[in-house]
Formats: sequence, structure tokens, C-alpha cells
Amino acid sequence: MADFLLEDTEKTTKIKSLYKKEEKYADFLGPIETCILSFYHKNKNLTDAVVEKAIKNVRTNFLKGAEFFKEPLEQLILEASELAAKNRPISRHEYHLVLSYILWSISNRNWLGSGTAYLDWLVEFFGSEGENTEEDYSLPFEPTPKDEKLTRKESEEFSGDEKLAENKYGHVVTDDKRALPKNSLCMCHSGRKYSICCMGKLSPKQEEYYWLLHKQSEIREKIISLLEPAGKVKLNGYLAKFAKGIGKDIKKMKDANRDRFFDWLFYEAKADNGKNFSKWIVDSFPNRFDPTEVAIVNEWAKNCFPGVYEVLKSDSENWDVEVQEIMIGKKYAITEKSGAMTLSKGMLVFTTINRIFGKHYFSGMLGQLPESCKDQYKDFIKKEWEKAGGIAKIPYEDFTRLKSLEISTFKPPMPKLLNKYGEELRVCEATYRLKIGKEGLLDWFAKNKDKFEILEVKGKRGSLKAEIAILQKKEKRLSADSKEKRLVMYNNVIDIQGNAISSMGSIIIEKNVMKIFSMSEPVFRKIRQDLEKSFTGKIILADEKIIDPSNMEFDENADEEEDDEEIPEEFSGVLTKHMEDYYVKWCDDKIPALGNITPRQAIKTKEGREKLDALLVQFERDSVEQKLRNKPYVPAEQIIRRELGI
Repeated sequence: MADFLLEDTEKTTKIKSLYKKEEKYADFLGPIETCILSFYHKNKNLTDAVVEKAIKNVRTNFLKGAEFFKEPLEQLILEASELAAKNRPISRHEYHLVLSYILWSISNRNWLGSGTAYLDWLVEFFGSEGENTEEDYSLPFEPTPKDEKLTRKESEEFSGDEKLAENKYGHVVTDDKRALPKNSLCMCHSGRKYSICCMGKLSPKQEEYYWLLHKQSEIREKIISLLEPAGKVKLNGYLAKFAKGIGKDIKKMKDANRDRFFDWLFYEAKADNGKNFSKWIVDSFPNRFDPTEVAIVNEWAKNCFPGVYEVLKSDSENWDVEVQEIMIGKKYAITEKSGAMTLSKGMLVFTTINRIFGKHYFSGMLGQLPESCKDQYKDFIKKEWEKAGGIAKIPYEDFTRLKSLEISTFKPPMPKLLNKYGEELRVCEATYRLKIGKEGLLDWFAKNKDKFEILEVKGKRGSLKAEIAILQKKEKRLSADSKEKRLVMYNNVIDIQGNAISSMGSIIIEKNVMKIFSMSEPVFRKIRQDLEKSFTGKIILADEKIIDPSNMEFDENADEEEDDEEIPEEFSGVLTKHMEDYYVKWCDDKIPALGNITPRQAIKTKEGREKLDALLVQFERDSVEQKLRNKPYVPAEQIIRRELGI
């Protein structure tokens, strides 16, 4: 495949996703999905999971020769890809994104609860028997021009027999005012038209939710069309106010803050005349918005509730989320697909809730907050409300609209971070230039085997690369301190034989450089002292960093790069086994969050069980997140409950 792809350029590597670029890459997406469908017709036992595994393997190894791929489906995908690349070559990065898009399409249908949801969709889209594929591929209706309005009669003729189709809920699919137009892009972000994607597969509530997402998207696009560079509404003043609110220089605001800015602008910002910004735009350009759009914007202006909310429960199948505002305790029942799939009980989020036509929805981004800082958020909000005059002068919901930027950007003090040995955590790193052979260094580490474990040595004499673990020292018993919030950090590695090692850091030797990493400053300094004493003049310090992580600043605008490197299957099994053993042994470890008692002791009292349940909720959430990211995981919460008999 490598022979048919172009080298990456600065322009192509900036492409992050094929979302809204599906048409441009249809000559790759179409052939690959067609070959998957063809394989499905001949192998009825095929499942989405098998397709997903094949796509992942091709994505990881497409630069290797064709002989590398042994599975028939992988070979078909590669053949289809090569044919497409011969007709229109694309870069390696773009091809990686093509395969990632198909993986996203598969995972995006998991909520349907079928092991063949993606394959069933292919059947529906391309044709059930795999015949006349080319003709079926052109079935989507032509889009209706934006300014063209159909009469009721024309609309009924346009809808045809599909209008009376019933979905799995027995609900008749119609084109009424609360249904997503069938020719619109489906709101599941598959890039396909609604009529050939999710239409007929949703409950009435879910259909209305998709319709509202579509209408709100149209409203936002119309408002944006009236902004700069058209010049009709100047944004500079609003940008400056927003940048000041989030503590940023307007000139340093990057794309990552764009969505956050427009969320604030649409739902919460005020125009110079005191009106809600979106309502002011709609009132200023009444001919640009239909009556339904005007009604929705009026709801934005009247029924917008920004604030900090605690998640009480979520139901991913029905897209239901229940949240409670942390200050006044008001509860909201929300319809939200992505929120229902990503939020879980106990989470703390900053978001805006809108009531539209009597129902509540999340509007804009869901900003997850540290749950351990709930009391600090409550204290901050209470003080700010009192400064504004309290309930005597301003109702709470009006106050949160006025101070939404300040609340969303409040940064509570970080909890005290400790390593496993009771020391305050420090991120320590030192880099040395070597004037000695690596073999001599390795001999020194081997002689001090009570302090170090040589995990791996690669290469030949003169070009060795080594990885060394810094072994644990005797653990310090941590006392329970109810007055000071603390997080305890653990560090473990697995050597090449599969043995679990409790580690205090690592040492990497490669080329003429040695790097030392540790989260214990005393251990870090002792190792440096011993090395410099033993190899005076033979190792030269080039750089040293000792950082307090509680003071570290993270760039909110930095792009999040997904690590696509997959762990070898044989090593994944070893890692999973050790993770399972770890959680079994965890039941007999003294845990500061439980009052310095073991989980086995904690379950004997009501207070202990409540603290343990809170920890298990977090474990369950972390396991689900790892699973969704296709990372090695074990059901930690289930293992612990089984071990403790609860």
C-alpha cells in the first residue's frame, strides 16, 4: 500500500478528521465499505467487532507488505484501498484518517445494541443482496436548495412511501415540524443522510432531539453568516470580553477556544442594549429566520441555566441524563446522546441547560470538573453570589447567567499530591551526556541490584539501548488526614519476563545520553549523587528539572493527539492478568481515602462502605473510558466486589 500513497505534507498533517469532508474522500470510503459488505454477504457470521479488528490492523500496518496480512477481509480492504489510490493518490496521513473514520462509524452505532449494527447499515445503504451496488449507492435524494420552500403537497410527494414506515418503537416516521428532514445529514455525524442512516431506528423523543440539534445548528449558521467577515456585526468587543473572562490574551486565543466562545456568545452574551446576543441578532434581521427558529432563540434568551451540575444518573440506551445543580439542589431531566454515553453518576460538570418547548437539553460543551473539589466550587459560587447582593438582589439563575465565565474558569487549589511513600510528589528529570561506554554503566546498575532492575537491553556493543527500573523502597504508613485533600500516586512496571515491579522511576540509556526519571525527589537526588561519585568526569549533567505538579500549567489550546499505537496481543494478556492481581491485592492495602484502613476492613461499617462505594464508582468509570478508547482494561469494580463479597 505504501507504494500507492503520497508522502505527508504540512498541509495534509493538519487535517484532524474527515468529519464534513466525507464527499471529498468518498472514492476511498465507498470502495472499502463496499468490499466489507461483499465479504459480509459471503460470511453471514461476520460481526462489527471482526470488521473493527481488521480495520485497526490495516490502519496500524498498512505500510508493511501485502504478505503481512493473513486474514481474507484485511486483504480485501487492502486491495480496495490500492485500487482507489491508483485512481486518486492521497497521503499516508489521509489514508489513516479514512480508516479511522470507518472505525468511528462502527463505534458510533454501538448504542443500537446489535453486534452487526454497522453491517446492517451497510446492507440498508448499498443494497440487501449486494447486487446493483452502483445504482443503490446513488439512492440518496438531492438536497433541497436552502431558499426553496416546498408546499405541503410537494412535501408529501417528496416523502413517498417511506413517510408511513414504522420504526422499532412502533412510531410512524413523519416529516412533521418536529422531525429531522430526511435529506439532512444525520445528527449521529456518520456523514450520511438521515433517511439512509438512523431514520426509523429512534424513539419519538430521540427523533425530536435530533430535530432540535438540526434546527439549532441552522440557527447558529445563520447567525455566523451575519458576523464578520460580512461586517454586519463586529465581533472584536465580544471576543475581548470573552478572552478577559477566561483569562486569556485575545491575540493568543487559538482554535480550541472557538467552540467555547460561540457557546457563550449564542446562549449567554449580552448585546450593548442588554438583550441576549442571539435574540438581538434575530430581532435585527427578522427576514432571515423562520417562526420556529425565532421561538427557539426566545427560549435561549429566557430559559438558559449555566452552572455546575452533579450527575445523578445516566441511561445511554434512552439518552437520558439526570443532573442536580450543586448550590440550590434543583434537578433536571436531560435528553442528550453524547452526554448519556460519557457521563456517569458522581461526575461534576460545568454546562448550560436550556429549556426548549418544555424540555431540557444541554447546550454547548460539557466541561468536566474535578469531583473532589465540589465543596470548593460551592464556596466560590456562594462568595460571588454574596458579592452580587445574594438572593435579596439577584435570583440565583440570573446570577449564574451573569457570572458564567467566572464560574467556568474558576480553578480550585490542587489537592496535595503524594507518591506511594508519603512524600510530596515531584516530577524529576535529569539528562546526562556520556563519556563512558554503556557497558560500564550497565555493570554498575547490575551490581546495585537491590536498587535497580534492568528491564531490557537492545542492540549490539556500541549502540546499546537500555531501560532500567528504580526499585521501591520501604513504604511509609500514611495517616488519614481529613483536613487536607490528598491524592496518592502509584507507579508500577512489568519487565520483559512479565513480572510486576513496583517502581519509583526509570532510567533510559540510548546513544550517548542517559535520562533519569522519578516522582521522588529524595530518591532522584540520591541516584544522581551516587552516579556522579562513581563516574566523576565521565557523565556530564546537561539538564535537570524538578517540577511541583500542583503548579503545572496545562495549555488548554493544545491539540489532543490520540495514541494509536496498539499493545501486542501477547503482552496485553500479561498486562491484564497483572491488573487483575493488583485489584485483588488492593483489597488488603491500607487506603488513605478510606481512613488508612483496608477495603476489607471498610466494608464492616456504614461510613466505610459509603467511602468505598465512592471509590468503586470512579473505578467503574475509568474502566468504561479505557474500553471506549480500545485500551487494555479490566472491570476493576467487579473484581473488587467479587473479592470482598459485596
